[in-house]
Amino acid sequence: LVEGETEVLKSKVKSFTGLDVIMDSETTARLEERAKTLKWDGYRELGCFIFNFFAFYGYAMALIAYYFDDEEIQPGYIKNCKFGYSNIDADWTGNFVGDVMWTVEPIFIVSIPFVMNLMNRRKTETDKKIKSD
Repeated sequence: LVEGETEVLKSKVKSFTGLDVIMDSETTARLEERAKTLKWDGYRELGCFIFNFFAFYGYAMALIAYYFDDEEIQPGYIKNCKFGYSNIDADWTGNFVGDVMWTVEPIFIVSIPFVMNLMNRRKTETDKKIKSD
């Protein structure tokens, strides 16, 4: 949280409780760290949602190919859903996309803590370097 947001938070909590709110530097640092963690958790969830969306769409091609098996009488919106592919190509490509997404998603989830540790380490090294100068 930036200083302005901290002051707004203090004034809102003060007006709500009617008491003086004391936010020492430890509490502020803890809240800022929690906000940063929740922001990155949100990015992770967004990434998982995108991976699962593509996996769902890919696996849905098998259902479309099964229920609309006659390519000559398929409605136009079904052909558009398959991006103009034949049923066999749409089914194979959809399964491939779904499998790739469900392979990449666990790698993404498992790698997030390592990436965050690297980012925090670099930030700490940069902060130490700035303080020493």
